Amino acid sequence: KAEGAALAAHEADGVKHVSAAERTAWNAKADGASTSAHISNTNNPHGVTAAQVGAVPTTRKVNGKALSADVTLAAADVGAAAAGHSHGAGDIASGTLDAARIPDLVASKITSGTLPVARGGTGAASLTSGAALIGAGTGAVTTRAIKDNTSASAALTASSALVTMNTLRYALNRTTGPGAADTNYTTAMMRAIQASTTDLTAGSSSLTSGTIYLVYE
Repeated sequence: KAEGAALAAHEADGVKHVSAAERTAWNAKADGASTSAHISNTNNPHGVTAAQVGAVPTTRKVNGKALSADVTLAAADVGAAAAGHSHGAGDIASGTLDAARIPDLVASKITSGTLPVARGGTGAASLTSGAALIGAGTGAVTTRAIKDNTSASAALTASSALVTMNTLRYALNRTTGPGAADTNYTTAMMRAIQASTTDLTAGSSSLTSGTIYLVYE
């Protein structure tokens, strides 16, 4: 508290302790309403630049598109492929193709492996030369040798081999075929045999040479 004498001295003091300039400066201070208005002002009233705050300037561009507004980038703008695009066969170096994407191939394209029976092949890597092919359902085809005698003296032994007509006729000891006549009566062989109820007259009835004729009642 000021003492009576000090208070009286202050009241009697005619010296101005606040200058007019100071008073003007104080009076120029913004009040609460002005301060709130300033805070809500987003028009950069202080003129702060992008460089001052480390921001990207609006003159900057991305692939020729300015950043002064919202930018819509296409795949080509960033070096990406379009959503719908295709590749040449030479671009495919790995991965698994769906079966529907594999085109039909000509047989000449198959240069290795063994084609199974179900795909029209034999299922066998090799086949015996000159042998007959024997099917085995869906299993691999097998082979069987073919017996082809070329003379009546060739043996016909028990075998799993298939026989030709040549082999049969030579087995019957005939030179032209099973049904042909052979007049070599001293050689044991299969002969043509006929049977009938008609009697033959020796020396006059006609009968093919080499044929055995039986008469029954």
